[in-house]
Amino acid sequence: MVFDSIAPKITILGSNGYIGSNLINKLKNRTAVQLVTRNNSEKITFSDRDLNVVINLCSSKISDDPAISYESNFNFQREILVENAGKPFLWIQISSYYELQIAHGRSDNYSIHKTEFRKFLNEWESEHVGFLHKCLFLPHVFGRNETGDRLIPSLKQLNLGKKTLFGSKDHYIPILYIDDAIAAIILVINSRQKISMATPIWYGKLNELVRATAKTESIYELSDFHENRQDYSAIKIEFPKSLVGFDPLFTFSELQSKLKEGIQF
Repeated sequence: MVFDSIAPKITILGSNGYIGSNLINKLKNRTAVQLVTRNNSEKITFSDRDLNVVINLCSSKISDDPAISYESNFNFQREILVENAGKPFLWIQISSYYELQIAHGRSDNYSIHKTEFRKFLNEWESEHVGFLHKCLFLPHVFGRNETGDRLIPSLKQLNLGKKTLFGSKDHYIPILYIDDAIAAIILVINSRQKISMATPIWYGKLNELVRATAKTESIYELSDFHENRQDYSAIKIEFPKSLVGFDPLFTFSELQSKLKEGIQF
């Protein structure tokens, strides 16, 4: 399936999330977009006449209980595949680097159910002619209009010496700006790579990130502010091959400048 000259009909699963809402704004004037959440997902069927692409961004919170995680990260998507069995379409699975930490001991429901669904996609493709899928791993995505315990609000808190629930000081974290993450998602539609990674603009320990973006040089150390840190978060994991043709435009130096100078994203 190549859509260089033909605009596909794109279905976005998880369109209410941070990445999904930004993806919609990028695509809405370029192609037909169907928005799907678990609350409006009854009988999602694809027409055999359309070139359909499904971009799966639907997920639970890491802290959600097993039942919610299973429904959000596995069963909701499985039911869509079953409903459209036998129809040709392309499925883009957007995955988190958290899933890669399972090999090092990560065991939360979110990562396990996401990983199990990727295995299910491989089996489904082998059994259904015309169905294709690709997987794009994303770093931690940050950018404008972040709220709560996302990266930018957390960094601002940490730079004030306040505790957050973002991670421990030894937590390795890869990061990527939201517009670049959107560009990678669009690029992967026509990519020939089955599995790829959107290259992060920075990958190191959270303690180092806080120090590199602090307004002053008076912050040298962080206390271990996350009480439930696991050893897997302190391991620098290897990523899949980088997405060919992807080159982030937003640089780490821009992030440093904005945070040090207090500039809005």
